[in-house]
This record gives sequence, C-alpha cells and structure tokens, in this order.
Amino acid sequence: MSEQVRDRGADLRVVYTAGGEMEAQAIRSMLEAAGIPVELRMEPATRLYAVTVDGLGAVGIAVPADRLDEARTLIETPAAPLDDGGD
Repeated sequence: MSEQVRDRGADLRVVYTAGGEMEAQAIRSMLEAAGIPVELRMEPATRLYAVTVDGLGAVGIAVPADRLDEARTLIETPAAPLDDGGD
C-alpha cells in the first residue's frame, strides 16, 4: 500500500477488478502517474497461481472514495497512440 493511502486513513473503494496482477500493476502505474493513491487487494493465492478462475487470481484496485470518479474515467478512457515521429 502506498504511503499516501496509509497516511490519509482514506475510505478506500474498489474502482476496478483486474484479471490478474500484471493488469493490476499496469492500471496502478497509470493511476499513480495521475497522482491517485492506489491499494491493490488480492488473495494470497494470487501470487502463487498465475491464473484467474472463478475470481481466484483477481485483483481489486482500490482508491480513495473522493478520487473514485477520476480513477474510473482514467481507466475507461483509451490511451492515445504515441507519435513515433517517423513520417
């Protein structure tokens, strides 16, 4: 858990449930780059087994309640393609 989340004593809400830790880490990075504190919530088995079956392996992405709408918008907005500058 990030220090920002712990220090705020925030009311955390799950904004998204990722299908695995890799997806969750990517979303976490995006949200933290936007200044939104993130806590990943996963079952211990998630780290042992790299599969998601009936929710086993799913990772909840929790953010402070007051940043929920902002986080949801970021997650739902497709990333713009990078300009490779090679025209």
